Amino acid sequence: MKATDKYLVYVLAAAVIGLYVLHFSSSKSEEENQTVNESTAVGTTTLKHGVIYYVNTDTIWDKYAYVHDAMANLEERKNQYEGRLEKQFRTFESEVKEFQQTGGGMSEVEQQIKQRDLMRKESDLTKLKEELEQKIMREEKEWNDKLRTKIIGYIDDFTKDRNYDYILGYSITSNIILANDSLNLTKEILDGLNQEYNARKETE
Repeated sequence: MKATDKYLVYVLAAAVIGLYVLHFSSSKSEEENQTVNESTAVGTTTLKHGVIYYVNTDTIWDKYAYVHDAMANLEERKNQYEGRLEKQFRTFESEVKEFQQTGGGMSEVEQQIKQRDLMRKESDLTKLKEELEQKIMREEKEWNDKLRTKIIGYIDDFTKDRNYDYILGYSITSNIILANDSLNLTKEILDGLNQEYNARKETE
């Protein structure tokens, strides 16, 4: 056989192999696409071998009894802090006004001592204000962390027998535009959370 004939045989063989690979790759892609389409057609969002559920966090926040009670408690604590601070500020303002009215009758040394005392009290009040603001923020963060842990823990128990890959938090500010109602766990989760919380309140 001539060298040119051998070369043609190799080229033809390579072409046949290429067509064979292309054919089966295309068939595989079509099968995968068909599987995805069939899955979508029945209203199921499939990821490998599970389902994506979601919970409307706006509804949980609005209708979970624990949130209402905790928010009321936080607001009461905040009012207490603000009341304490306001009382001390009023006392300080009265002391400043009194000094402005009577300070002229004091000696220079007495005036300097009183001014230093008022400056110290003003600094203490500013420090107290910052401490109370930080305390409120810290309590709000601790409560938010506790709420998140409580809800996630309940959802984890509720869905332990379900086949899922993700459970998303859906709200008006989320990136999810539309969601299939059949994947919505909000009512079941909310009912369970409220039943659990109300039962615990009755025993307290």
